[in-house]
Amino acid sequence: MKREISISIKRYLIIFLLASITFLVSRQLRVHFENAQEPILKSFPTHVEFEKLDQNKVTSEEILKDQSVLFVHFWGTWCAPCEAELPDIIKLMSKLKNSKLKFLLIASNDDKKNVLKFMNKFNFPKEAQVLLDPKGEIMKRFGTVKVPETYLFNIDGKILKKFVGPQRWLDFNSTDF
Repeated sequence: MKREISISIKRYLIIFLLASITFLVSRQLRVHFENAQEPILKSFPTHVEFEKLDQNKVTSEEILKDQSVLFVHFWGTWCAPCEAELPDIIKLMSKLKNSKLKFLLIASNDDKKNVLKFMNKFNFPKEAQVLLDPKGEIMKRFGTVKVPETYLFNIDGKILKKFVGPQRWLDFNSTDF
């Protein structure tokens, strides 16, 4: 009887220790991701080469030359929240197509074939400049740890805002951009 009680106490202690460790680790991860919403990135990264769908390259310096406000969106065809918010982004592009806002949609950890199939599914507009980041290297240069994630840069390339996770893009006013 004493032996059964001793075994039960040990089991409860092990369960308690595992639960405590899980709680502490999850708390640390939550703090890490909550802090990620405050952008470390202060301006559009320079000396970055982006791959276009036609397999040509475009540099960050060429992108900044346009003197446009930049909407830089990291996404993936494999990301369900990305897919869910995409119709709103496409509508926002149409709504703001005559503005100085330039949309850069960067497909991260994805291949060209999947991206093209996805673009056909959603009827991407001409205004969308889709770029490829097949290994997630550009994503890291921006300080992005998960997708979807979006950055807004002014015409000088200084960061205005960072959006973490899916957004309701049609709820924003054009003055927010």
